[in-house]
Amino acid sequence: MAKRHLGSPRWRGILSPSIVFIVITLLAFANLATWSLTDPLVSAPDEQSHIITAVARDHFSVATPTAGNKVTVTVTVPASIAYTTVYPDCWHFYTQIPATCSQPFPTSQTPTLITTYTDHYPPLYYTLVGVASWFSETTGGIYAMRLISSLLGALMLGLAAYAIAKWSRRRGLWLGVVASLTPLTWFLSSSVNPSGFEIMTAICFWTLIAIWGLDHPDEVPRRLATWVGVVASVFVLIRGLSPLWVGLGALSLLTLVGPVRLFRQVRESRHLQIVAGSVFLLTLVATAWIITQGTLNILPVGAPVTKNASLLTILHDVLGTVQFWIRESVGVLGWVDTTLPHEVYLAWYFVIPLILVVALLRGQWNQRIVVAALAGLAVAIPVTLVTLHARQLGVVWQGRDSMPLAVGAVIMASAVATPVVTRAKHVVQLAEVAMTGGLIALFSWENALSFYTNLRRYAVGRDGPATFFLHHLGWSPPIGQVGSLVLDVLFTGAFAGVIIVWLWFTQPKSRSHSSPRLR
Repeated sequence: MAKRHLGSPRWRGILSPSIVFIVITLLAFANLATWSLTDPLVSAPDEQSHIITAVARDHFSVATPTAGNKVTVTVTVPASIAYTTVYPDCWHFYTQIPATCSQPFPTSQTPTLITTYTDHYPPLYYTLVGVASWFSETTGGIYAMRLISSLLGALMLGLAAYAIAKWSRRRGLWLGVVASLTPLTWFLSSSVNPSGFEIMTAICFWTLIAIWGLDHPDEVPRRLATWVGVVASVFVLIRGLSPLWVGLGALSLLTLVGPVRLFRQVRESRHLQIVAGSVFLLTLVATAWIITQGTLNILPVGAPVTKNASLLTILHDVLGTVQFWIRESVGVLGWVDTTLPHEVYLAWYFVIPLILVVALLRGQWNQRIVVAALAGLAVAIPVTLVTLHARQLGVVWQGRDSMPLAVGAVIMASAVATPVVTRAKHVVQLAEVAMTGGLIALFSWENALSFYTNLRRYAVGRDGPATFFLHHLGWSPPIGQVGSLVLDVLFTGAFAGVIIVWLWFTQPKSRSHSSPRLR
């Protein structure tokens, strides 16, 4: 039997973009669902307020503003949902206390007045996840909300994978997507929190922008342009700063393609005009909501600054917190209280700067500008916003707030830094795939280690027995301690494995073989 060469039509048929979409979506959802069913309820930042807002929105509860600020409102929800504000009190911020101290959720459906501080956020996410509350308003409904949130994020990852498989020849895009999936991304995306969906959507959005700008600057495939428009339209409707991130994506595309060439494409294509017009219209809608509803208003919960401090002093203090934002972007889980093993941070601290440096050395001038600008703005924008509002709000920012832009820098740099797939010598291809696959495997291992650390924190406390799961010690999730760990390792490994298999079996083996189709 003849040996099938790499990149053969048989393998490209089996590993078609549509198959990649289905497999990546299913594996991503399975992984996120494992996180959803493993974490105690209300273990993610502000999850109780997001749950209350989702239930109130989908049950048309009229919000009543509270006195004293422009943020909090009172809504009516069942007592079982209102209890989310009480359930985690004994272990929030106390990483040595396991979740066993919590009392069971009540099942009472008695209408209860409760305060929420996220009602002024854009409604799209809450409307989608709140559907689960139509069928259950107890713990089952809350877990279902998490699963809907997980599905939304998984679909975005599946679409990003489909786009790479369909329209790109850059191995680095796979690496950029996986590097963007930090422990924080998995954790937030599996909870009831729009930040997770925003980050997943940003990963898909920046992947599509990179493919358009780097692989198809002369003529964009029609369906690729359509998906850019669809994802951008969803993106702008998720959170208060989402329109800003989409605007920076448009500027990045303009720089990569070139103003003259891009405007010519839009002028000559009715389809592109519809796509651009739709995104622009929805951006106006999102901006109108943000302004009229005061989405960017937040409670003054940040670290206070000295009353008479100068702007330079405040700037100095804010710059001192950047290192913590970067750490949080990798993962400080729970209510920003659960740190991960040092080696987890080192993996991202070492690889991401290396990718950025290589991209700046290898890229063309316009590619270097985009990579440098995205990386710089991911720090400069939060520093500026926090500095200007520190007197009123304190120094308040978290790494998750920067992630929708930071993943753009990572994805773009990864695409520029790694070579385009060519019919090079087999040994060269082997080295390229081995390096990319090795980094993907590294990040996947660190994510699995983070999952274990997170479960250990809730089961027996941050420094509890390392082999707690062998003896069923402490708190246990609905799917069990051992079950949670086994499923996470299985799905995390399979997710990385599928990507590595795609990298290997879809590359041309030699100059005599054709390369994968891009359209």
